[in-house]
Amino acid sequence: MLAASDYILAAVLTACAGKYYSMLRTLKPNSDSQHMFSHNIPLSSRVKEFTSAMPPLFTVGVFSATVGYSLSTVCTALRERIGGFVSPVVGIHPLSAGIYTGSFMAIISNIRYNLLQHVLEPFIEKKLTGWSMRTAIFILRAFNGFLGSYLAITGMRLVGLQRFK
Repeated sequence: MLAASDYILAAVLTACAGKYYSMLRTLKPNSDSQHMFSHNIPLSSRVKEFTSAMPPLFTVGVFSATVGYSLSTVCTALRERIGGFVSPVVGIHPLSAGIYTGSFMAIISNIRYNLLQHVLEPFIEKKLTGWSMRTAIFILRAFNGFLGSYLAITGMRLVGLQRFK
């Protein structure tokens, strides 16, 4: 675990700044009336609701991943100089990771959190009450977070941003 602490730091910083911002960004005060899954509004309005979240999600994704991976790069360089640590992975350019993460958040996270908040959570709220509802929503949100991390890392590997030496 200690050998990968710099990568864990990058992931935690990126997740905290990115995932939770995207969750809050897609939540609107009038979430019952207008969102991308509303059937009572025209398709153009639904598309507008979805796309209006994209620029800020892209921005926070670029910022959070660039900062996170920059700190990871600094930590790796310090460990290589001080302790003779040899990283098992090829270094990730922070800006490339930022652009990938921004795009991921603008599209994939946006879809996931809209589904979560406007389809799945309302369904649970109609079927359950009290602690069982809160527990189910907590589990659903945790699963959504793990799913997002898995998809993001898998995508980074597929496009060649994360690879072993």
